[in-house]
Amino acid sequence: MKEWNLRGITQVEPAPVPTASAPTDPPHPFRALLDQVPALLWTTDETLRLTSCVGAALAELGLGPNQLVGTKLFDLFEDQGPRNEAVAAHRRALLGASTAFEIDWGNRRFHAAVAPLHDGSFTVIGAVCIALEKSTGPAVVSARSRRLADSVA
Repeated sequence: MKEWNLRGITQVEPAPVPTASAPTDPPHPFRALLDQVPALLWTTDETLRLTSCVGAALAELGLGPNQLVGTKLFDLFEDQGPRNEAVAAHRRALLGASTAFEIDWGNRRFHAAVAPLHDGSFTVIGAVCIALEKSTGPAVVSARSRRLADSVA
């Protein structure tokens, strides 16, 4: 797997101008990162139902940001079989353990890490997972380069 090196975050879209009728929060620096890095970031509740799902790799899977919210993790990865590594890793996260695993999704392969999601009192309320795409052939890199160039132009 290619090593990733984070050197900084660049905001590619100007911040929306707030008005009295439509105030907006400033964009978070992670938004620019999630829109460019070939990754997915999702969270689940304690029933392993997705509560958020974002990242540049969604578009390559034919999905939009948060389109999968409400979907049970098992339903999403049911084609992985009864020994579903993703579901098992998320169940371990609900018990307090952090785990890494690999998963196939669509025609992509991801290296993922899942950890417990805590509330303010450190009670586990779900899981958080980041999955980095391992499919880095020339066609994938070329598509990313075009998307990045379009977003800067």
